Amino acid sequence: MRSKRTGIGKIVEERKDVFVNIPSGFGKSLLYQALPLVFDLTSREPRHVVVSPLISLIEDQVCHLKELGLKAANISSLEDGERTRVESGEYSLVYGPPEAWLKNEGWRFMLTNSVYSKTLCAIAVDEAHIVRQW
Repeated sequence: MRSKRTGIGKIVEERKDVFVNIPSGFGKSLLYQALPLVFDLTSREPRHVVVSPLISLIEDQVCHLKELGLKAANISSLEDGERTRVESGEYSLVYGPPEAWLKNEGWRFMLTNSVYSKTLCAIAVDEAHIVRQW
C-alpha cells in the first residue's frame, strides 16, 4: 500500500525528498520554517539549510524567525563569533545564497561535519526559478 503522506509528513516520518512548486505567496517558506518545530516535537536535534538567491528575502525571514524565538542565521552577514555557533549547530535554520554555499569551501565542509551529518534534516532551495547558474 502506498503512503498518502505529503510535504512535512514525508520529510519527518518517511525521510523522503519533497519537491514543492507553487506560486509566490502560497506559503512555501512555511514548510521549511515549520520543520524545526516539528522535529523538536519528535525530540530530534534538527538542522536545516535554506538556499535562497534573494539576500533581502533571507534577511527578512531570519529577522522574523528570530522574533518568533527560533534560532536562524544568515551566513552572508554573520556577526563576530556567529560563524563558530553556526558550525557547531546552534542554529535550527541556516540561510545563505547559492554563491555562499558554492564558493566558500568552509560552508560546504560544515555540512559534512559530525554535527550536521547527524542532524541535517532538510535542504530547502527557495526561489530556484531565478537562479541562472550554480
